[in-house]
Amino acid sequence: MTVKSCMPFLDAMTSGYVITAATDMTLRGWTEGKEKHWQATWNVPMEIERPEFVTSHEVPQMGNEPAIKSGSLPLKMRNFFCIKTPDGYSSLIVPVLNNQQLPMMGITFLSAVVDTDTYNNEVNLPFLFSNFTGEDLFIEKGTPLVQVIPFKRENWEMEKSGVDENYYASKDLLLGSRIVDSYRKIFHKKKTYL
Repeated sequence: MTVKSCMPFLDAMTSGYVITAATDMTLRGWTEGKEKHWQATWNVPMEIERPEFVTSHEVPQMGNEPAIKSGSLPLKMRNFFCIKTPDGYSSLIVPVLNNQQLPMMGITFLSAVVDTDTYNNEVNLPFLFSNFTGEDLFIEKGTPLVQVIPFKRENWEMEKSGVDENYYASKDLLLGSRIVDSYRKIFHKKKTYL
């Protein structure tokens, strides 16, 4: 069996919605002495005014973020549409779960929770850029950038308690009653995002 049969792994990847790259683009980072530089190029039809897809992010806003101290530059990709959820729902925006394609290139999107029921504006996508090898990093149109997972805002109160040995023993017996796909067949609940 492979990880493709692991429902928690797959549920993470298929939760919510994915914002993808709106166009082919290339990012390049290089150093000159102690200075770090970056450049982004992208394709848009000639008749469209050239929008800024990638821009700088103010370093002071990042405070003492360890990644900035270690040499990453904060940048952001522009998102050209608004995310709107029903009243009482916010959106968790995270790097695409279980997808290491962009982090391995030196592009790590930052996580955020946005109250998308009341904030009716573009939600730009800040990221840390750490690849200063001088090579061109190609991001194809349609490449998954971030994952948007809506959730209902509710108040929670955590409770701590001792382990109920009988409860866990019964769940272990249930889990062990099937050789293949026991979690999927016994515990998994289908999630739907239309």
